[in-house]
Order: sequence, then C-alpha cells, then structure tokens
Amino acid sequence: MSNILRDFETALGNVVEGTFGAVFRSTVQPAELAREAGKEMTRSRKMSLGKTYVANAYFVFISPRDADAIGDLAPTIEGELETYLLAFARERDYSFVTRPVVRFSVDEKLKRQGKFDIIGQKMTAEAIFEELGSVAGVTDIFEDEEHDPAPAAHTPRSAVTPLPEPMPADPWADAPLAAPTPSVPDGDDFARPATAVVSDTDATDCATSSITRIGTVLVPGKGEVELDPKHSYTIGRHSGCNFSLEDANISRKHAELFWDGEGWSVRDLDSTNGTSVNGQKIDSVIELYDGDSITLGVSTIAYYETSRMR
Repeated sequence: MSNILRDFETALGNVVEGTFGAVFRSTVQPAELAREAGKEMTRSRKMSLGKTYVANAYFVFISPRDADAIGDLAPTIEGELETYLLAFARERDYSFVTRPVVRFSVDEKLKRQGKFDIIGQKMTAEAIFEELGSVAGVTDIFEDEEHDPAPAAHTPRSAVTPLPEPMPADPWADAPLAAPTPSVPDGDDFARPATAVVSDTDATDCATSSITRIGTVLVPGKGEVELDPKHSYTIGRHSGCNFSLEDANISRKHAELFWDGEGWSVRDLDSTNGTSVNGQKIDSVIELYDGDSITLGVSTIAYYETSRMR
C-alpha cells in the first residue's frame, strides 16, 4: 500500500473514530474508492501546453444500501478523498483546472453492497457552481455574482444525495474560462468549439478558423478509443461489432456511432431495450457532446471530445 493511501486511511479513521470499522465492514471500502479514483484520474489525463491536465470533478455512484450505511459520513469521506487526489496528482505532476471535488450519488441500478462506479470530468469552476452549488475553495469567485441557484439535488448536504438528473450534455456551454487557480490553459483540451482561444493566435483569427471536433470513447473492457470520422462504429453483443460488449441486456447490434459532418452522433438500431444518453432514452439519432454517457443495457460508454484547429 502506498504512503498516501495509508495516510488517507489513517486520516479517515481518526476523523470518524470508532464508527469507522462498523460502517465499512460490509459496505464500500475507502481504500478501494481511493484506488479507483486514482485510476480514473490517470485515465482522464490530457496534455496541454506542456502540462498533463486531469479530471477535477469526481462523481462516486453507490448503491442505496451503501448510501444508508455511510449516511452523514459522506461529506467527511468526500473531503478525505479530495485530499488524497491532491496528493496523488502531486506525486505524478498532474495539473487541475480547480482543486479536486468529490461527490457521492445514489445509483438505484446498483443493488449489491460494495459495488460502485466513479466518473471523472474536467469542469470549470463556474460549471461546478452551476452543477453543485457553493464549493469552498473552488467556486468562491462566483459567490458574489448573480447566478441561478443550483438544483436542489446538488446543494451541499449532510448525507449522500439521490442520483442527480442527467448532467448537462456539454458542461463547458456558456461557461467563460475564468481564472480559478490554476488558471484554465489555452490548450486544445479546454477549448469551446466556436470561440475559445486554443493557442497564442489572435482571438479574432480563432473565431473565424475552422475547428475539428475530435471524439473519444471510453468503452468497458476496451479502454479509450479515438474515433475516426472516416468510419462508423457499431456497438452490440455480436462479436462482429466494432465494440462488442458482454452484456446480456443489449441486442446483437444495438447502436451505432457515426460522424455527421460536424460532430459525432449515436443512433439506436431498433434494439430491444433501447439506448439512453445521459439517462434519457433516445428515439433514433442524437448528437453527442463532451462528457455524454451512452447507456446500453447495463453498460455505459463515456464520450469525450477535444477541439483542434485545422
């Protein structure tokens, strides 16, 4: 066990004292949460202007039974996980848009105790404010500005929240790249397709230049795959699919990813159980945006994109 992982367990044990063993004897294990959060951070890394940037917002999905067991300890565990992720990033010289933020949510689909999923995203401080409300040390620069209140499901709480409504399809939409610490780089990974400055080029030139949207998917059992606009990709249970998934709840040929000339879209291929994007079942075709989650059966494919000048 690494030193930072040992420090994490010690710190958490000291905070919750005698309740630590009782709570975690039959539920999700803190050390396993930390390990998986570190793996998710590593999976999210992207190079930009000589730095390696990683996800700064981590959503931990747990079962209702685990949520009941953790109860009011959720904020404490979140805080210790945030501290662990800071140390994990320092060891590897990773950089953040903001300091890491960790939030638990209940996933009703997880029936078995001890099962969990972690999704990491790169989000601006303003996007975090809009999604989660006030987060000390992250959203302070927006506290005095006029904003609509965050949805009730995401306000600070003393226990695990229910599974939130599907996250915005594009967490960067209408989110000016203000200057949290560290400031948002001008690099490809954090550029909005139409207007953001992605290099030292004059902003006027960038606004009129042609920009390519590069799509990447994170496929269960296959890892990260960059999509080629010259090809479409079938997803299903059949071994002949581009992304063949061992999931009894999906059809032999379930869905298809394809380039529509401007961006990537997904279409359902008349599957038995349907295809959902961000928790909403699609009728036929829907365009994808950075951070979207595509669900087929009990499998989820994460879609990410970057923008490159042509």
